[in-house]
Parts: sequence; structure tokens; C-alpha cells
Amino acid sequence: MKILGASAGARTPVMCACALTLLLNASCSTTTTIYRNSGPPIEASVVGGTPTSIVVESDNGQDEVLRSDVYEYDYPGNVHADFGGFLLGYGLLNIALGLPKCDEQPSDQQAAFCTGVFLPAVLGAGMLVWGVVVNRSAKTAVLDQSRISALPPPNPVPRRTFSRAVRAAPSASVRSPAPTALPPAPPPTSSAAAPQPAPGSAASFPSQVPGAAAPAAKPGADGPPTQ
Repeated sequence: MKILGASAGARTPVMCACALTLLLNASCSTTTTIYRNSGPPIEASVVGGTPTSIVVESDNGQDEVLRSDVYEYDYPGNVHADFGGFLLGYGLLNIALGLPKCDEQPSDQQAAFCTGVFLPAVLGAGMLVWGVVVNRSAKTAVLDQSRISALPPPNPVPRRTFSRAVRAAPSASVRSPAPTALPPAPPPTSSAAAPQPAPGSAASFPSQVPGAAAPAAKPGADGPPTQ
């Protein structure tokens, strides 16, 4: 009877630990917080997606959120996975230090002591596994693009084309500025345009050429009058 009683006492704390782990995990939220550019954040369960949107399910039913409108996701399970990993590490250390002392305990306290040694590791492992599964499931649902969207297609963005600038001709209504007056041209310096000498001047008579007879002087033209 003592052996059966001890075995039942050893199983009872372990079952309580498992039930406590399930209760903690079940009471935690499995929804994803979606932060949008066009409005307040949405807290809902992501059940799938399309190439342009994600499908979420809340108390009001299913709805679609454009992927281009979302700038951040807060997935569930990440906090529980971190805390479960820390608790699991502490439980393993507790087992390494407390397991050798289980045999040293009295028979009526041995089951409770050994259960306390393993309890942190069991709780940590349960929370770690639950957090990893829920977090990976939410990320997989966001990456899913197998559904067909019921939203109207977004307006296409016109492509900007870059062309060479063409210089337009000046308009007829725009008057061009008047040209600046040029300065007067200098007088010609060539011999062909030299000024003609006045009649009766010395320059109007041709120069004497050697060997040529001089023209006869007219009486009374030059010199004193003849006697």
C-alpha cells in the first residue's frame, strides 16, 4: 500500500504541472497584431493570404488587408517561447543540482521533492514548444498567397518615361529684343577710294617722266609779263 500510495503521489504533481502548462498556453492569445499605415492596428487571426492581401478572421468575420498597407506584424507566441526557453534552462540546472538529493529524502517526501526538481523544466518545455508552434503557424499564414482576393485590383501606377528635352520655337506673341545698332564703318584706306585732287592744283598735273618733253607754258600763265 505504501508503494502504491507513493506512486500515486508521484504522478499527481506531474499531472498538475502538465495541466497548469496547458492552462497557461490556452489562456494566451493566438492573434496577430497588424500595424497599418491607413488606420489603427488590427488584432486578428491570420488564416491565409493572396498575392496582394492577407486574410484575417475576427469576431466580425473574415476580411482582407492590403499587404502594401501593413508596415509591421506582431506575431503571437514569441514572448511565451522566450520565457519558456528561460524556464527550461533553469529547470535543467535545477535537475542537475537536485536530482542527486532525491534519494536522500525521506520516503514520504521523496515524491514531492523530485516533482519540484522536474517541474520548472516541464513547464518551460511546454511553453517553449507552444510558443514556437503558434509563432511559426502565424508567419506561415502571412506568407501564404494561394487564395484569390475579393478586393478590386489597385489602380496601376503610371510609369515615368524620361525623354530628351526638345527646344521649342519661340512663340510669335513673344517679341524678340531689337538688335543693337552697329558703330559706323571706318573710311576706306585703299588707293582706289582716294579723294580726287581739286582742278588747278599742283597735284592735278601729271609728274614729269624722265625723257618726256615738258608741256609748253602758255603765255601769261606763269612768270612776269613779257616786254
